[in-house]
Amino acid sequence: MNQEKEDEPMAHYSEKLWNEFREALELKESPLGIYYTQDKPEGITPKPGIQFCMIALLKKARHDGETVYFDKEHFGCPGGGYYMGFLVTPRPGIEYFLSCGIPGQMEGERYIKTPEIARSY
Repeated sequence: MNQEKEDEPMAHYSEKLWNEFREALELKESPLGIYYTQDKPEGITPKPGIQFCMIALLKKARHDGETVYFDKEHFGCPGGGYYMGFLVTPRPGIEYFLSCGIPGQMEGERYIKTPEIARSY
């Protein structure tokens, strides 16, 4: 390692490398890293008992670099709770909720193209 790099603070050096990595891959946003831990990290989490879209929090993490965490009391929405393994069964009609909805009954989030594809998850 040359002297210039040795004198740079590690955080600045890491950020510089990260920006070069994103530029080389033509990424507009940072990819997400996910890990499991028993220790509660500093960051944003949904409030217990309040439904809040986990996808919106993941989007915030991606756009703003925020740390977001979920656990069995803080998972946001039933769909997120189910897909993260905190709930045993999905909400009724989840395949329609994630895709096109049911006219007159529920709006679809359109995360997945069709109910059939959603069922395969």
